[in-house]
Amino acid sequence: MRTKILITAHAEKRAKSRANLKGKMLLHLAIKAWCNGLDYKTAQANLQEYIKRKYQSSYRAENIRVYGHYVYIFAGNTLVSFLELPEYLWYFWDNKKSC
Repeated sequence: MRTKILITAHAEKRAKSRANLKGKMLLHLAIKAWCNGLDYKTAQANLQEYIKRKYQSSYRAENIRVYGHYVYIFAGNTLVSFLELPEYLWYFWDNKKSC
C-alpha cells in the first residue's frame, strides 16, 4: 500500500526556494522521508537535539523526519514545512546505521 502524503502550499514554497524541489519530485522525496527518514527515536544524540528543538518550535509538527540533507515537518500525513539540515549535522545522515 502506498502512503498518501499531502503537501501544503507553504511546504511547496519552502522546498522550491531552499532546494529547487517542486511537484512530483517533492512528493516522491516526501514519501521517502516519511517511510525511510530518520526520526527522533532513530537519530543519534546531536541530531536528536536538533529534531527536539524543531519539534518544540513548530506547534503543528507531529512528525519530523530527516532524509538526505533536509528536514521534513509533517502534521499527520501532511508535509507542512521543509528545511535544510545544518551542515554540521550532515555527518549523522551520511553515516546513519541501516536498519
